[in-house]
Amino acid sequence: MEKRSGSDNDEGYLVLVDPLKTDLQIDRRTDIPFIESDGSGPLNINRGLKREGFFYPLPESSAGELLRMAGLEISELPKASADEYLEPFSGAGLTETDRIGLAKRRVEQRYLRSALLEDDATQCAMCHRGLPEDLLVAGHIKPRWACTEDERKDFTSAAMLICLIGCDSFYERGMIAVDDAGEVVRTSHSTTSELDSLLDSLTGNKCLRHDSRTAAHFRWHYDNAFME
Repeated sequence: MEKRSGSDNDEGYLVLVDPLKTDLQIDRRTDIPFIESDGSGPLNINRGLKREGFFYPLPESSAGELLRMAGLEISELPKASADEYLEPFSGAGLTETDRIGLAKRRVEQRYLRSALLEDDATQCAMCHRGLPEDLLVAGHIKPRWACTEDERKDFTSAAMLICLIGCDSFYERGMIAVDDAGEVVRTSHSTTSELDSLLDSLTGNKCLRHDSRTAAHFRWHYDNAFME
């Protein structure tokens, strides 16, 4: 799929998709050597770490191989032109970009953060820095989507205070984790020297939220999200 230049009335695009199959999964830590690391694909140039995003272009051969890795055998990829599936946002018949609607909310989040702030000092569980409350979030130790309803309501084990100035992003992306001894470990993937320095500075820290109540959730993250 070819990206059009900004001069082509590029106000954004409404992307229409026709799913072949849903619920396909590939472990994020799996090596995918047939996809090149470049500036436009799903892997970045830093040793092929996965990008955070929704849509990235792939050559047909790579797309087919990726689908086969996920367990889907197809004889031929469907053909479609960019004009068929990409419609300029300005031509989508939209009169406004904001709209009132109904959506699910994480109703426990406010109470969870309040409970953590009551129990803990305003200190990041990973880097130990004392920070203002607005730079600390209630970060789920095990991703919220993987928690049962009862686990989400168990404020003693569900989350930790983690800072917004690095640690939350590192943990979410699997660049750091907490081992069974309660110590912070870092990914072996080398990125930039600056990022390596930041990750090294966290390695060996005692996680302030690791205890008998939270250990199983940290283990889940280590086994399923950490990029060793």
